Amino acid sequence: MSITRPVGEQLTFKSAKTGDHVLDTYLEAVERGSRTLADIVDELVNSSGDLRTDIFAFREAPVVNNVRTGILQARVGTYVDANAGWANISSANFATFVTDCQTAKSQAVTAKTAAETAETNAETAETNAETARDLAQDWAEKTDGVVTGSSYSAKHWATTGTVATVSSAIANVNTVAGSITNVNTVAGKQAQITLLGTSDAVADMNTLATSDVVSDMNTLGTSDVVSDMNTLGTSSNVSNMNTLAGISSNITTVAGISSAVTTTANNTSAIQAASGHASTASTQAGIATTKAQEAAASASSASGAVNTAINNLTTVYDPIGASVAMAIALGG
Repeated sequence: MSITRPVGEQLTFKSAKTGDHVLDTYLEAVERGSRTLADIVDELVNSSGDLRTDIFAFREAPVVNNVRTGILQARVGTYVDANAGWANISSANFATFVTDCQTAKSQAVTAKTAAETAETNAETAETNAETARDLAQDWAEKTDGVVTGSSYSAKHWATTGTVATVSSAIANVNTVAGSITNVNTVAGKQAQITLLGTSDAVADMNTLATSDVVSDMNTLGTSDVVSDMNTLGTSSNVSNMNTLAGISSNITTVAGISSAVTTTANNTSAIQAASGHASTASTQAGIATTKAQEAAASASSASGAVNTAINNLTTVYDPIGASVAMAIALGG
């Protein structure tokens, strides 16, 4: 059976972008040299439809007479000859660009190394800082043992031993600080204080510290008593007091009759006059005694007579009369 086929010149390719084209003319315009369109497409795109990157290559033009040219070259496609297909890419500053790129690369490598070193140093510094921090914290407040060797933390010393003792007595410390002048004065009396520190001196001070003795010393400490003791403290008065100490019992006896002694002292002149009349008084006393004896004898005789009279009256008169007579006799 006969078949009629249209030739290429009769087919039209209608492009939505560029209009109508004779298909033969359109396809021939795509061809390059002796290479077909399919060959060209295969050169640029792989079987998956992705652009082939392995066909693109760049290099610096080869050295000429030991001098770098600094010219950038490129080629596209697959070549057996390593030096085939290369084309120069013109650039007036490309050589400088390449040098700058190489310098930048070198500097980047150096910076990278420095950064890595800095990172290592920073990590080391961080570790050292953490160690120092922990050690500082231990030095500040560790209380469960030594920090290092035989050394303890500040908090250990602040909460134990002497410091703790001082802290608990801070009120007393402040009191002493307010009297530091007196403390310094006492410190200058070290020799005297040493003497007072002997066992005998301490025993004596314990004796003096009783309430009775303290009361007595308070009494003795008045200005009047101190003045009196200064008066008594002379050598002559001390000698006299030693003499009086030997007759203390007599002094005590006299003290018990002080009012009589005072009266006697007030009648000294009369006592002296009485001494001059002692002999006369003795003689008169003898005479008076004799007269008294005579008077006693007479009184005895009179008493007997009165009794006789009373008896007689009792017999003669009634009782009332006798009583009157008796009263008269006794009164008479």
